[in-house]
Amino acid sequence: MLRFMKNTIAAQIHLLGLIAAVVGLIILLRVARLNPDFSHFWACLIFGSTGILVFAASTVYHFMKDGFRVSQKLENLLEDLDHFAIYLFIAGTYTPFILNAVSPPGSHVLLWVIWLIGLGGICFATTHLRNQRGASLVDKKPNNQGV
Repeated sequence: MLRFMKNTIAAQIHLLGLIAAVVGLIILLRVARLNPDFSHFWACLIFGSTGILVFAASTVYHFMKDGFRVSQKLENLLEDLDHFAIYLFIAGTYTPFILNAVSPPGSHVLLWVIWLIGLGGICFATTHLRNQRGASLVDKKPNNQGV
């Protein structure tokens, strides 16, 4: 048990981050409800949700990788999800600042750009970075069955 606890310290730290993100989102949404401008609510919801996502993905990845024996394919998938969540979290952290500090229509354009860059990062990581490690999310071997 002690070895499991020691091996999963990264996951435990990220679990604390996940708990803090959930509590933080609840507080942010309660405060945002007091503001008549609904964009504050959306900004807090997006920021908090992406924070929860990044810490949840990281917690699961590190618990599975460090605490259990999992297949390389599952480990790669969880690592990819962890990285994808980081791209979304980066876009999610920009969102409140853009919605509250930049006036429309510039804020709308900037939001689109930031989120498209985040999605572009996910696409890039899916196609290029995985190939550098010698594996891929998509099985590129031809299926010789039924040919």
